[in-house]
Amino acid sequence: MVVRHVLHPFAFPGALLTAIASLAATAWAETGVPPDVHVQHDGVTLDAYTGNGRIAFCFNADKNVRIASEYGVEFKVPRSQAKLWKEPLPKLVAGKEPYFDLPLRIELKTRGASRPRQVSMGLGVCVSAIYCTPVSFEITIPATNGAGGEFPACAN
Repeated sequence: MVVRHVLHPFAFPGALLTAIASLAATAWAETGVPPDVHVQHDGVTLDAYTGNGRIAFCFNADKNVRIASEYGVEFKVPRSQAKLWKEPLPKLVAGKEPYFDLPLRIELKTRGASRPRQVSMGLGVCVSAIYCTPVSFEITIPATNGAGGEFPACAN
């Protein structure tokens, strides 16, 4: 029997939200490179790195929190900034398995001079395969600092 996890717009129980672990210190210690953007929301951590005409988004989650791959991760930008990307946006990155393997790394290509870019991301998050809810991130990625080279690997 195949069990499918259906995402429902229920909020996480309050006790689970207070258990968000700090993955940032671990990620920075493992990579040696601090992200340009670091945010945490509902048990999910997002680190974004910018440079060389692309932006890498690294998603990770607290213990017992999973990112639903069938729901996907959708990237949107303000209409006025669509020309700053070499990707057709909005863009949905999805998978066939119920959940993404973590950490999840998604890269988007940019166009033009380095400048701040606004990005909205929507994803489905499940806690212990019991409670599922949509989660949104709204971030502004700063202009690159000119440090080229390879991005660090997404840290566990």
